[in-house]
Amino acid sequence: MKFTKENTLQLKGIAVIFLLYHHLFNSPSMYQNFEVSFFPLTERIVNLLSWFGKNCVSFFAFLSAYGLAVSYMKLSEKKGAADGWIKRRLLKLYKGYWFVFVGAFFICSIIDRMPIKVYMKSHGIANIILDMLGLSAFLGTPSMNGAWWYMSLAVTIIIIVPVVDCLCKKIGGIATIVLTFIMPRIFGIGFQGNNSCLSFLFIVICGVIFAENDIFTKIAKWVQKRALYYKWLIFIMFLVGLYVTFKLYITCDVTVCTELNYGIVPLLWIVFAYLYVSKIPIVNTILEFIGKHSMNIFYVHIFFRNNYCYNFIYSFKNSFLIATILFLLSLVTSYGIEWAKKAVKYDYVWEKFENKVLNIN
Repeated sequence: MKFTKENTLQLKGIAVIFLLYHHLFNSPSMYQNFEVSFFPLTERIVNLLSWFGKNCVSFFAFLSAYGLAVSYMKLSEKKGAADGWIKRRLLKLYKGYWFVFVGAFFICSIIDRMPIKVYMKSHGIANIILDMLGLSAFLGTPSMNGAWWYMSLAVTIIIIVPVVDCLCKKIGGIATIVLTFIMPRIFGIGFQGNNSCLSFLFIVICGVIFAENDIFTKIAKWVQKRALYYKWLIFIMFLVGLYVTFKLYITCDVTVCTELNYGIVPLLWIVFAYLYVSKIPIVNTILEFIGKHSMNIFYVHIFFRNNYCYNFIYSFKNSFLIATILFLLSLVTSYGIEWAKKAVKYDYVWEKFENKVLNIN
């Protein structure tokens, strides 16, 4: 009943599906020059589901915060633990990102000089460094890839997990959540945008609280102890909850209900996926497989969708086929990335670099 690595991969797999559909079909303008069939669904339904796919960010943010909190709890009692822990986690984040960044920079420069056009308009070298550090969205500087704004959120999560951990221990998880809701309104900090780190603070704190209190296990045990008819009732209530939260998401103004849209709604879907979707044979295996490649797919899919294979992808005319093609292009690239890492002994080189940064002999 523990929330396992497999569960994490399954949820990442769901997040990837959300991600691809969101970047392909969340608005008719995204494919306006193409004839696309949405059979057996309607265009309107696919558009709404794809718009809802923005929750991929909340899924990734929650899972990052959850995993980081579990890691941090193991050493949080040690004096000065936070500084060393943050360095290690940032290096772990950059390990995968920098390999893709450098590879994409050189390949895209050869293909169409895109990185030069993006970065060199002003403060060229500084823009490159900031994007490499995952700070471009945070500081409003150019990025080679629109999806890489998430790196600013990933960096932020690593830095704030020790703070949230400390707050939760001192005033409790519920009080921390209440503070998160109240403080921005007291200081007049409005909605910061769909790609702002602040917009996902609520779900990040939920991830930490779930980890610290082992809430997944408690929920699973509570459901497991119920009588069969009661389990069915819980399942039906979840389905109703999914429908209601979906409707709320697409109708509520995110600028007013940020915590609802990017926090409470995805949290319910995450718990449902953990309790039920993860138990479906074959489906869970497929999701785990997708989850293993989730970060590489996240890093590269926009290059195909926006820059180099736009016409090719939408030429398949069926929404499911279009999403499948984008997934396959990204998946093949992911395998290529992992092969290239082995070919250049990247893990060995990175270990040497990391030891030097951390002053480990």
